Amino acid sequence: MKRTFLQETLTPIKTSVGEFHPTIKKTNYLRMKTSNQILLFGCILLLSSCRVVFENPQPLHAKEIHAMPAELIGTYIEEDSDTLIISQRSYLLKDRGPFSDKNNHGTLNSGRDVLKKFRKYYVLSKLVNDSIDDNAPKMWFVFLLKLEGKELLVSQVEDGQSKKDTFDVALLKKYTPVKVIDEGENDSEAYLINPTQKQFNLLIKNDLFKPVYRFRRID
Repeated sequence: MKRTFLQETLTPIKTSVGEFHPTIKKTNYLRMKTSNQILLFGCILLLSSCRVVFENPQPLHAKEIHAMPAELIGTYIEEDSDTLIISQRSYLLKDRGPFSDKNNHGTLNSGRDVLKKFRKYYVLSKLVNDSIDDNAPKMWFVFLLKLEGKELLVSQVEDGQSKKDTFDVALLKKYTPVKVIDEGENDSEAYLINPTQKQFNLLIKNDLFKPVYRFRRID
């Protein structure tokens, strides 16, 4: 089931202490704990129930790649006819679903999209919030990109197929410390993690990353 790949918009909001506040439709605002009320740029997550975010681009000590590798560059199509176009320094996802008017994109070297290589994966970290408070942590979605012949598999730490599903946070805590953010009104939680490189490898080896997209190269 598709989740949050490239599908986020940034909107300024007011936050109060320790809140994770749900709003209308498919929109979640992530609010972090601070000593005073501050102005954050909140993350609007469309078509997403994924609540696992990272404090830093992953893996921590891997070298950043500043241009797309030649083997990734191309045009891909997904089973729902969503199209992913990867060029030398950017990518564009054309979603033909309910949010077809939202062309989701990213650019390397922008400070918002970080690409690294880790073992057989490329790891894309996408910033989903900003803050004027230097003490408030940034939050990133992290995706594993794996080439399998002419297919590109995109994986993400999953938290269930619907709101009725529960995320096995105990399993996540086996491999890395977890900061729990209480969403409150819906009796659900968000999870902020900052794994070491060794812990990040364990998340992969123990299948906490689940496929969210499978693209087929068409050029």
